[in-house]
Amino acid sequence: MRTTKTYARRACRALALLLAVIAFDVVLTLVLEQYGTATEVTWYNYRNTPGESIDTLVVGSSFASFGVDPHSIDEEAGTSSFNLSTMAQTFPNSRDIVRSVQKDHQLKRIVICLGTESLQRPAQYDREITFLQAKSAGDSFDDVLQNVATLALDESYFPTSKSIGWIFPWTYTSVGLEADEIRTNIERRLSMPDPTDAMLASDSAWQYLGQGHCAYDKHLNLRSPDSNQLAIDSSAPFLEKTIQEFVDLLDTCTEIGISPMVIVAPRPDYANVAHQTTEYAELMASLQAIAVEHGATYYDFNLAHPDFYRPLDSDFSDAQHLNVDGSKRFSHAIGQLIAQDEAGEDVGALFYSYDDWDTYLASYPDIALCYCEYEVGSDSIAISASCIAQKDVAVEYQFEVKHKGSKRFEVARAYASDSSYDLPIEGHGSVVIRVRARVVGSTTKDAMRSCKYWTAY
Repeated sequence: MRTTKTYARRACRALALLLAVIAFDVVLTLVLEQYGTATEVTWYNYRNTPGESIDTLVVGSSFASFGVDPHSIDEEAGTSSFNLSTMAQTFPNSRDIVRSVQKDHQLKRIVICLGTESLQRPAQYDREITFLQAKSAGDSFDDVLQNVATLALDESYFPTSKSIGWIFPWTYTSVGLEADEIRTNIERRLSMPDPTDAMLASDSAWQYLGQGHCAYDKHLNLRSPDSNQLAIDSSAPFLEKTIQEFVDLLDTCTEIGISPMVIVAPRPDYANVAHQTTEYAELMASLQAIAVEHGATYYDFNLAHPDFYRPLDSDFSDAQHLNVDGSKRFSHAIGQLIAQDEAGEDVGALFYSYDDWDTYLASYPDIALCYCEYEVGSDSIAISASCIAQKDVAVEYQFEVKHKGSKRFEVARAYASDSSYDLPIEGHGSVVIRVRARVVGSTTKDAMRSCKYWTAY
């Protein structure tokens, strides 16, 4: 017959085993989970500026994290801003941020900065786990439970194994199993109490600029563009789930008495010109209608009049995100928009409407981008040129080369409508290929674009 002591011993053993499993999980998390992510940096810096008043909150994914500089907004609008955007931040994440920050600060403005991908792609589970941990590190017990519930009970994960995957973060956010990677991760965790230092050590191009804002100090290469890296925003439909989550975020803002400002992040010129023959304008107009219906103001900075704001090619770190300088220019424009709007000025006049899509596109150059692909053969290099240009614009191409040891380019084939050319080669060497694209017969720089590439043969 089992005694009370027997049951007690078994209960103690079960509890001891549970505690051992938890301890082992914690150790593996500390050892294997990457220390010093951009998300961790953002939340660490927010938690360590508790005495500062915040009246303007920025939320969103990397479009906002890299693109919106609170310093520049504050300079223009006299606000006190903080950017709590993080990598692949979901709308439920943003909603929980709004609720948390509102408890500690008297918010007056909420800026939601997004791109089309924010509504077209499902959430990234590993990023959600990183967000959960970074936010929960300084939250109250009740908020931690809410954070866990947001992830664990999400219809995309519950009741699958992902509803409990957050318990084992190192299985999704591991630095790897190489000894050097693990050792480096442990050393940084022990010697760098500020995760900002760990992030800087792992990525020298990344910069933390304060007030939650980070960006990359590099530039999108449009002189030698790789066609595989030239992202064009899709005109695919928005996911029903993300639309509902977006609406929930907007409604949360209005419930606390704030009309959120929805901002669509800018893209390079060529990405906009590429949408001449797609249904992109109709797609974005539907998003605007949803935002306005739920109490938000809406501004697509791709529709800004050029005399108010238009990004430079040099403003982008890649095909979708602004770099350090680009984020400052963009954010000064946001600050001006806020200041003028709150002064009662007609800020709508600063933007085209989606109904004026064709007029808006006509404000761009005839040729937005020239690029090419090439393949080295035994006796020739097959070059195929392309460009992104205004519709109904006739384009012609010229192929030029500069061989190793030469100082100048030579015309290999003069301007013609044929976009392909086989460059003869002999032996082994290297060559720089330059392709010029222009409106047929034009001699002005405004009607011309070029690209160049180095290759060995």
